[in-house]
Amino acid sequence: MIQAIGLLAYILGTRSYFALLHLAARFNNKAKRAVAGRKNWKHDLQNKVLTLNTERIWFHCASLGEYEQAKPVMEMIRAQKPEVSIVVSFFSPSGYDIRKNDPLPDLVCYLPFDTAYNARTFLRIIKPSKAVFVKYEFWHFFLRELNRRNIPVYLIAAHFRADQIFFRWYGTFYRTLLKRFHTIFCQFESDRQLLSHIRIPSFSHTGDTRYDRVIETVKSIQPISAVSVFKHDSALLVLGSSYAQEEKITADWLRTFNEQVKIVVAPHEIEEQRLQEIERTFQPYGCVRYSGITETFSGRVLIIDNVGMLSRIYQYADMAFIGGGFGTKGLHNILEALAFGCPVVFGPNHKKKFPESLMAEEKGVASTVTNAEELNSAWRTFISINSNSSGKNAKAIAFIQSHSGISERIYSYLYHK
Repeated sequence: MIQAIGLLAYILGTRSYFALLHLAARFNNKAKRAVAGRKNWKHDLQNKVLTLNTERIWFHCASLGEYEQAKPVMEMIRAQKPEVSIVVSFFSPSGYDIRKNDPLPDLVCYLPFDTAYNARTFLRIIKPSKAVFVKYEFWHFFLRELNRRNIPVYLIAAHFRADQIFFRWYGTFYRTLLKRFHTIFCQFESDRQLLSHIRIPSFSHTGDTRYDRVIETVKSIQPISAVSVFKHDSALLVLGSSYAQEEKITADWLRTFNEQVKIVVAPHEIEEQRLQEIERTFQPYGCVRYSGITETFSGRVLIIDNVGMLSRIYQYADMAFIGGGFGTKGLHNILEALAFGCPVVFGPNHKKKFPESLMAEEKGVASTVTNAEELNSAWRTFISINSNSSGKNAKAIAFIQSHSGISERIYSYLYHK
C-alpha cells in the first residue's frame, strides 16, 4: 500500500514539475531551453544513432557537475574500448548547452521526461548494452524499463544522507529505485552503511571520480598568458564560481588589507547585470573584464566574463574562495583548486551535502569563513604555509592524490566483472 501511494505521488510530482517547467518556459530562459531542447527528441535521436557502433554505453547526467564526474570513466572506455559508442544524456540545459559539442561522447542529447512511453521509446532507439547514472539520478520509468530489457544499470559517485526519503519509514517506493541498480558505487563509507541498513543488495565503496578528473586537468593544463601577466609577482586570490556574498566579503577585506594582492573573479553567472554588479563592488580597486584586458592594466581585480576557463586559472592562485557556501544550492567544486596545490575557503553552508569540504578542513587545506576578518586570518595562515613549498600547498596536492584511481576501479567492474 505504501509503495503504491509512493508511486502515485511520484507520478503526480513529476507530471506537475514538467507542467510547471512548460509554464515557466514563457518567461524563464533556462526553462525555455529545457523545453525547446526536448521538442522532436525522438526524430532527432533516430537520426543521430545511425552513426553509432553496435555496442553502446549510455551515461545519464543531471547537469555539468555530474558530467565531470562521469568523464574520467568515459575517457577510460574511449581509450580501452574504442569500439564502444558513448551516449550521454542531460536533464538540465546547463550541462547540455556546454557539452553538446564535446568530442568525447559520440552522441549528446536531452533525457526525455520520465514517462513509460518515453522510457520505452528512448531505449528502443539507443539500444545500450549498459547504462550508467551519475550521483543523484533516480528516474522510475527509465530504471524499470532498463530492468525489463535486462540492461545492467549502475549508479556511480553516489552519495546519501540519513534524512533522505530512501531511509524514511514511508520511503518504500524510493528504496525500490535503488534496488533496480545492478551496482551502486558510493563515494563514502557512510553511504555504504546507510545502504546496508535498508538492505540494498549490491553496492561498493569506491569514492568520487572527480579526484581523477582534476588530476588529469592538472596534467594537461595550458597556460593563460593574460592571467600570468596580470598576476606578475603579486599574490593572487581567485573567487571561483562566486556569488555576491563572496564578492562582498572580499571587497570588505581589500579595504583593510594593504599588502600587494590581486583578485580574479570568476562568477557563477556571467550575464551583463552580474558583471556590472561585480564592477560596482570592486570599482575602488580598479577592475577590468578579461575580454578587455591589456598588458598596461594596473588595477587589482580581473573579472572573467566567459565560461570554461576557471579550472585553468587555479594554476596561478595562492588561495581560492569557492562560491556557493552562503546559499542553498550548494558549494561549487573545491577539488579543482586543491589539485593545483591551492588551499580553499568557503561559506558555512557546506557541511550537510559536501563531505569533501569537511575532509579538506580536517587535512588543514580548507577553511570556513563568514566575514572579512576570517578571510584575512585564512589568507595569512595559508600564504605562510605556501611560502614553504614554492608557492604550492603540498598537503592539498597530497589530499587529492590520496583519493585517485577510482575511475579505473569502476571501469574494471563495468567491463571485467
